[in-house]
Amino acid sequence: HVDPDPTSVTAGTEVTVAFGVEHGCDESPTVAMRFKIPAEVTDAKGVAKTGWTIDNQRDVVTFSGGELGHHTEDHFDISFTVPAGVTSLDFPVVQECAEGKLEWIAIAEEGQAEPDQPAPRVAVVGGSAAPTQVSAAGDTASTATTADTDSAHTEDGAASGTADGADGETTVT
Repeated sequence: HVDPDPTSVTAGTEVTVAFGVEHGCDESPTVAMRFKIPAEVTDAKGVAKTGWTIDNQRDVVTFSGGELGHHTEDHFDISFTVPAGVTSLDFPVVQECAEGKLEWIAIAEEGQAEPDQPAPRVAVVGGSAAPTQVSAAGDTASTATTADTDSAHTEDGAASGTADGADGETTVT
């Protein structure tokens, strides 16, 4: 599972979202996390994580070089400015393990059942004239909003690639 914290942020604010990982691939440890950054976000950066290397590209943030035990929960944090004019941001992610991978890439569609391996989604609410800092724990220096969401995830999945808006399918390269 890859779940964002906070699950809701305010448009126009500077935030750090912690993407929580609950487990590896079956009995295999996590060795890399590749996050596809939504096109509306132009300044995403991975937050330093002891033992891991971060590669910040325009549209993908990759954490690699570390190892997270297959039963160890942890998080990978990404900082960015929340864009205005959107209602949510999807962060498709490929969780690479020593053996295998999990692809949390399916985009949930309004009115449809949640996909088996949904991409982490952060809701965008309201607007703000001044940036608000939101910590990974959801604490705020001002008025960011957080909310809980329920997600059902499974551990099967396959392909990797790029976002394709034409058919709604999204994968991470």
